[in-house]
Amino acid sequence: MTDYRISATPSPTTIARALRGLSYPVDRDAMLQHVTDAYAGELILSALNGMPDRIFNDLDDLLHAYRFERDRPEDLGTPAAAP
Repeated sequence: MTDYRISATPSPTTIARALRGLSYPVDRDAMLQHVTDAYAGELILSALNGMPDRIFNDLDDLLHAYRFERDRPEDLGTPAAAP
């Protein structure tokens, strides 16, 4: 059976569109301000709010970090004890 759920996380392509016109290198706060000023929407702003607080050298660098944060498990947990 095919899973047709809609992802609540924007795709990297959607993020790239929201970041059009952004000058690099850019820090997290300036990137968030750009998205806010561009009225990119709450879903995109929320997704980018979880980005690490660092300098992004270019769009590829930023999207790489976005994919890492998006795909990272929320809780890696602890290994199960051996029986």
